[in-house]
Amino acid sequence: MIRGATPETTMSPPSPLVYTIVLNWNGSNDTVRCVDSLLRVSYPNHKILIVDNGSVDGSVIAFKDRFPQVECLENGGNLGYAGGNNEGIERAVSAGADYVILLNNDTVVDSGFVGRLVEAATASPKAAFWGPTILYLDKPTIVWSAGGRIEWVREPVHIGKDLEEDTRDTRPRDVDYVTGCCLMARTLAIREIGLMDARFFLLFEEADWCVRARKAGWRVMYVPQARIWHAVSQSFGGQSSGVYRYYYSRNQLLFLSKHLQGLTRFKALFYAHYRELRLVIWYSLALRRVDVALASLQGVADFWLNRSGPRPALTG
Repeated sequence: MIRGATPETTMSPPSPLVYTIVLNWNGSNDTVRCVDSLLRVSYPNHKILIVDNGSVDGSVIAFKDRFPQVECLENGGNLGYAGGNNEGIERAVSAGADYVILLNNDTVVDSGFVGRLVEAATASPKAAFWGPTILYLDKPTIVWSAGGRIEWVREPVHIGKDLEEDTRDTRPRDVDYVTGCCLMARTLAIREIGLMDARFFLLFEEADWCVRARKAGWRVMYVPQARIWHAVSQSFGGQSSGVYRYYYSRNQLLFLSKHLQGLTRFKALFYAHYRELRLVIWYSLALRRVDVALASLQGVADFWLNRSGPRPALTG
């Protein structure tokens, strides 16, 4: 070494840029709690983007006052989960994001969850999507989702649902889909397969996205050591609401018809209709929730009428 010279220093490559998108629709209290937890994330190259879907509860003003350091994108109307997040994804991609995380506003995150997801992504360059362990907010050691399994003639299944979390589980692994409650996407894959299908508006859009990615040769992975907590379906009043039943009824049929053919398609649609009929009878006779039963029927009818996007108002 030449006298007086200093040894070369090895420069670490910059951390990939990660954008976390939090979609809000008249849910400022949940969103504030979620963003407060995101501001404690330890990953060094992380940006938060709030996307507002035309809220009328003063959300945007509240966010700008409380989080002046956080960008807030206003859509001007309710574009649904798919359409609203698509706007955020396009903003993040244009800003140079390497990865985009879609995160429900009714969640609280562990400070290390972004780093865990990026670590898994670095080790799996052929993967497009990753999902964390999602635990119930009110039962913080109980799993809501550890990735998803698609059984075409049955309903999709959240792996590990309602079981105690196994904290010894550390191995990322392939799954059929990861839930849109929290999903990290590689922007390179998004450029190839496209954005979410806005026809779904709400529910099944992430399963469709994951199936499209897998058909294109990408992997979808669950990352056990990345952890968040979820209040479950706060945005539409719970899974027994008419809003939920409408979109679930319609979109499961759209999802099945989009990805299946021949006898498998016929069988899957037949059993989906059978399940919906049983639910309509249950809500009507056992629970006396005729409104929910009618929502399910409307969802099935709108599928056959080729109606997509937001739920149309009932008339007559």
